Amino acid sequence: NDLLLAALGKAVYDWSGSERVLINLEGHGREAIVPDVDITRTVGWFTSQFPVVLDGSLGEGGHTARLIKRTKEGLRHIPQKGIGYGILRYLSDMNVLEKAGVQLQAQPEISFNYLGQFDQDYKGNDLQPSAYSIGVPVSTNAAMDFALDIN
Repeated sequence: NDLLLAALGKAVYDWSGSERVLINLEGHGREAIVPDVDITRTVGWFTSQFPVVLDGSLGEGGHTARLIKRTKEGLRHIPQKGIGYGILRYLSDMNVLEKAGVQLQAQPEISFNYLGQFDQDYKGNDLQPSAYSIGVPVSTNAAMDFALDIN
């Protein structure tokens, strides 16, 4: 995830010249966010979406390792893996937030959703991918929320 996001920031920088890009990052909530809460017997994801600023420049010296480290550290500083942003934005009284000087108007044009490596789930058990077609994964009538949606 960190490597792919660093590469995305670098690709946008190389393409547009913009050092920073605002993206929508999607989390799945399967990580240990709340201490002492066991989610191992639950089914599904606890999806969260939140804006993140990626810095794609290599900085002084042009070292890719620095870009990767900056990206990793930036992601680690996001409180509770971003779950609070959605709670604040969608469950709060916007009038109260605006009076307190809080602005939640970020509108990223790029969305990034790392789903993980599914092939590792097939090792050592009897599960196999289905031989049958899943059909069209997204309706052709679906509205696009982002100009670029990376899954």
